[in-house]
Amino acid sequence: MKKRITQADIAKLANVTRQTVSLVVNNDPRVNKDTRNKILQLMEELDYSPNVTARNLASKQSKCIGYHFFDLERATFNQPLFTESLAGIYFRTNELDYNIKLYRLNPDQDYAASYRSGEIDGAIFVTYDKTTVEDELIPLLDKGFPLIIIGNHPQIPHVSIDHEAGSRMALNKLFKTKRKNILYLGGGLDFYSNQQKFKAYQKLLKESNLTEKKELIHHTVYRVDQGYDLVKDLLAKGIKFDAIFSAAADLPAVGACRALAESDISVPDDVSVIGYDNSVYAQFSTPPLSSIASPFYEMGRTAVEMIIDFIKNEEPPKPIYLNPELVLRESCK
Repeated sequence: MKKRITQADIAKLANVTRQTVSLVVNNDPRVNKDTRNKILQLMEELDYSPNVTARNLASKQSKCIGYHFFDLERATFNQPLFTESLAGIYFRTNELDYNIKLYRLNPDQDYAASYRSGEIDGAIFVTYDKTTVEDELIPLLDKGFPLIIIGNHPQIPHVSIDHEAGSRMALNKLFKTKRKNILYLGGGLDFYSNQQKFKAYQKLLKESNLTEKKELIHHTVYRVDQGYDLVKDLLAKGIKFDAIFSAAADLPAVGACRALAESDISVPDDVSVIGYDNSVYAQFSTPPLSSIASPFYEMGRTAVEMIIDFIKNEEPPKPIYLNPELVLRESCK
């Protein structure tokens, strides 16, 4: 991401106050002609794109933040990432006297239109998809539109969870229970969070002098039926494992536990199981599922504070990483 020219930069070069630059941006008649022309010339030379949201803030036209979610459909409302982060966003925006507007991430959508119209002052995007970030969001950011992601990318402001640390917590616990053949159920590697989780899995195998077994590594496993079918298939093929780490979500682990029970395999005596996100499904699984708890609610609150800071100061905020924790239940002793 290239450094974005701000009103503060223009003010310094023109030897005027930032407020004067703001008055020119808003076409205020109080600025004399020579100063106005000098500022406008600098804006043109530096390819400065006036921040639409700054004008909105000054004129009180919006005070609304967009919330763009990558997979907004009926099933989304069962996902902790969506429900908990949205709760955090809702309550924090309310406390800070802002509103939110919910959008679905759509490749055909002109995201900048909402800014140009004054509909929103800034936006929070929930996406771990590298392509969306690089093709859509970075260019938007470079044009001067304040946005952050709940996710992770080195070129864009973000709030994220240290998923590599979360994965290590789960795997270390399994190793401590002397489980060495760990079935890894992960998400798609086009998402940075899943790359982090799998990286931890690979590191721990290497540190333990264990080789990767292709038959024990499966990506894009998200649903309860996928976890169930996969474990059934592996058992039918005689593939041995003594632990399952469902790194993508809790639901595949719930399905895996059902498949193990139907095959008279005890959890956790024969196979230990740990999921991810500590969803409501983990609490009511049979047996209750150990899981990595992700602080999605706190992510939502933090995201609001970051985007409002961005809107007011016209400077991208620094990334923030939140720590997950391991919640132990009966599926892993």
